[in-house]
Amino acid sequence: MARTNDSFTRLQTAYKERLWEHVVKLREFIEKMNVGNLSAEEKQDLLQISHSLSGSGGTYGFPDISQAGENINVLLRDSDDLVDCSLEQLVKATKILLGTCEKYAISADFRGQNFILDTAQVYHDENVQILVVDDDNEITDFLELHLEHRRMSVRSAHDGQEALALLKGWTPDLIILDIVMPRMNGHEFLRVMKEESPLLQTVPIIMLTAEKHQKDINAAFDSGIIDYVTKPFKAEHFLVKVEEVLFAVKKKILVIENDEETLELLQYTYRDKGFQVLTAGNGIEGWTKMREHVPDLVVLDWMLPKMDALGILKNMKNDPKLCEIPVIVLANKDEEHEIIPHPYALSKPYIPRDLIKRSMAVIKS
Repeated sequence: MARTNDSFTRLQTAYKERLWEHVVKLREFIEKMNVGNLSAEEKQDLLQISHSLSGSGGTYGFPDISQAGENINVLLRDSDDLVDCSLEQLVKATKILLGTCEKYAISADFRGQNFILDTAQVYHDENVQILVVDDDNEITDFLELHLEHRRMSVRSAHDGQEALALLKGWTPDLIILDIVMPRMNGHEFLRVMKEESPLLQTVPIIMLTAEKHQKDINAAFDSGIIDYVTKPFKAEHFLVKVEEVLFAVKKKILVIENDEETLELLQYTYRDKGFQVLTAGNGIEGWTKMREHVPDLVVLDWMLPKMDALGILKNMKNDPKLCEIPVIVLANKDEEHEIIPHPYALSKPYIPRDLIKRSMAVIKS
């Protein structure tokens, strides 16, 4: 424990030193803007600093640093391109970021909430290996410390090209991927990885990004990510996401549902969270798949053709291989009185995320 706490202290000290580096650079930018505009290259450098601070500030406990950095991002960037903006606005926003960085570089008043060692139960298997791809050293160091504290092995890359090189001889259990990076951004990395390394397509990916534009998030989901976390983030929130994904990818769920649209919705809902999903449109098909594949959870509609839910539950009870499998029963309000006492019944209509939470809890119990 002492060794880990020392690591947190070193990380905090390193962040304070990095803030001083940003202060020096921001002062230079303001001096240049006082006598003229910045060049495109200088604006790109300013954007890189503001982007880094918008992600790391709140993560380290300073949300006003994140907000000040985001204000410059909004002024300077449209998608991946620089845009023209008012010099007066840019000077004002840069002075605000400078003042905020100076305040915390001097005081180093770390809030501490993101550096508290969590004691939550660990649900992943031993020897989990994770690849973190992010150009921000503050973020990669922060993530490495928290993940290694939860007994995970971590390797880092600072852009997509470096990550691809690591993946040539290694397959991690999870990839944590930033969007905005030099040389090769997150979207490009996903495209190239899937083209060059088909075997890596099954590796779950959490997108870690300062982007708040829905189109970027949608594009990432279309490219195959499992979930995303927006910078700045709280450590406990991030770790919950990681644990859920690592837990889900090991689990197989059988969904038995008569309605085609509902079946498709449930299939995508579970797959989007990383679960392996089997589906069946009637009771006999579901019972057959259950015996062939032995799932970790069965999600079962109460009204089914060919073999109803009650028949499936009775058959499972009498089968030594299946009798311990947890079942979530889905039923309409007017059907609830027909259901035998069942601890995991869920009434329709239900919210998909509530079903996911219920499923995680049922499998873990």
